[in-house]
Amino acid sequence: MAAPFSSGDGMVSAMRIAPGKASFAIRYVQTERHQAEVAAGRALFGKYRNPFTDQQEAEGLDRTVANTTPVWHAGRFAADQEDGRPYRVDPRTLATIGRHDFGGKLKSATATAHVRIDPQTGEMFSFGYEADGLGVDQGRLFIVDKQGTSPASNGSMRRIAP
Repeated sequence: MAAPFSSGDGMVSAMRIAPGKASFAIRYVQTERHQAEVAAGRALFGKYRNPFTDQQEAEGLDRTVANTTPVWHAGRFAADQEDGRPYRVDPRTLATIGRHDFGGKLKSATATAHVRIDPQTGEMFSFGYEADGLGVDQGRLFIVDKQGTSPASNGSMRRIAP
């Protein structure tokens, strides 16, 4: 049985057009999950957002596939998915730079793949649910400043579900 698209490895692409030439590049986002499965030569992770279905070798590894939304903010490019932190990607080479936690200041274990950027202030608004871990019914709102160097606010923990 094939895995649902939400569990497929993230991929980024770039098309460049210049006078008299064009190029196209495509690369997998080198998440910890992708690298572990390539090294193993098989799938290690089970159902989407359900670590209880993973193979034992996957325990403790970052489960995100960074496959939902490319985000450009403050001169940085990232690939996001709901179940983890974003992965930074070099916009020129498409090489994966690594997980991005804003210099250790992102306190949520997850970040939404559907951020919003304020066109007036340049701030990026985001949130993480299950912010403190699997099955927790709390979330964290954060606002990233226009320089993208750190969350301007990590918000207080707020109950999302009644």
